Amino acid sequence: MKRYAVTVFGATGYTGGLVAESMARYAPPGTAWAIAGRSRSKLEACRARLAELPCPPGGLLLASSDDRPSLDALCAESGVVATTVGPFARLGGPLAEACVAAGCDYVDSTGEPAFVAQLVGQLDARAKDAGVRLIPCAAFESLPIDYGAWLTARELPQDAPLEVRGYLQAKGGISGGTWSSILEALAEPKASLAAMDALLPKQGRPCRLVPRRVHRVARLTGWSCPLPSIDGLIVLRSASVAEGYGRAFAYGHHVQVPSLATVAAGVAGFGALCLAARFGPLRRLLARALPAGSGPGEEARAEGRYRIDWFGSGGGEHSHTRLWGTRDPGYVETGNFVAAAALALALERPALPERAGVLSPVAALGEAGLTRLAAAGIRFSTS
Repeated sequence: MKRYAVTVFGATGYTGGLVAESMARYAPPGTAWAIAGRSRSKLEACRARLAELPCPPGGLLLASSDDRPSLDALCAESGVVATTVGPFARLGGPLAEACVAAGCDYVDSTGEPAFVAQLVGQLDARAKDAGVRLIPCAAFESLPIDYGAWLTARELPQDAPLEVRGYLQAKGGISGGTWSSILEALAEPKASLAAMDALLPKQGRPCRLVPRRVHRVARLTGWSCPLPSIDGLIVLRSASVAEGYGRAFAYGHHVQVPSLATVAAGVAGFGALCLAARFGPLRRLLARALPAGSGPGEEARAEGRYRIDWFGSGGGEHSHTRLWGTRDPGYVETGNFVAAAALALALERPALPERAGVLSPVAALGEAGLTRLAAAGIRFSTS
């Protein structure tokens, strides 16, 4: 038995602080959990901030991504580590390795394809042998997307090929850590594309991404533009191994925009950012716009909202799932998603699927993930 059911690593950072707050709000009272980071004074301030919530952290652990012995000590005391410390391609590997070595489950907030491919290539086999679950992409990218696609698919006939498409509408801000991760990924576009290809499932149920095109959906307003994110690949990784996705499965992920002019402006802006990120001086200049530890303030987060619709078809039938919220999707809800995944691993173990290795959220958590999401007020509606 480990001393702490869950440890939040990076709790003094912007996103990590929101994960810690969600733990303190929604973990069952009496749950033993800890916060970890490099600065004792900042950890003490974080614990004081959470002291009046139903389940404040009981432990403070000092650890740093560049100090492997400190990571080993952290994992030795933790049943699950939830980390938000990125960019993950640069900082995440040692902690994941320490988790496998200590028999400690792992959850993170990455959306970086190169890092996920690195985890699969370097740690999947070792984690399976150790019985450890490593769950990358448990934040807004891509836990809710993964669950919405699964809930939509399993309403359809399971003896037929199935197709599900997801459509996102969101308003929210961005943190310095996320901005840094984006810039680092765009600086190496070939590596990111190679990682995306490597993450396509090669075994299990036949799965594919639907062709990407701008289109309109009768039940939604505006235009649907394909999202070049890791979300679709995470969904396919679940579909390749879990039940409920039919004989074969296809998925497409999109963002809703008001007009074709918005699509054109977005493509042009993204292209300019890709070019700028490839040049060191410009990339460093862009990075200064949102320094590490910064992010949307409380008022800005209060204005956040999101809605995701999934439409499924197959076997002559159709299904629809919706998730919506009035909290900032990338940060407040990310804190809730990461904390829910960590708590599912720690507290719902008898209900977890019997899988280990580098896993997508649905493949790792199944129904247990929905239980912890509901405890945080996050519920999907399916018809």
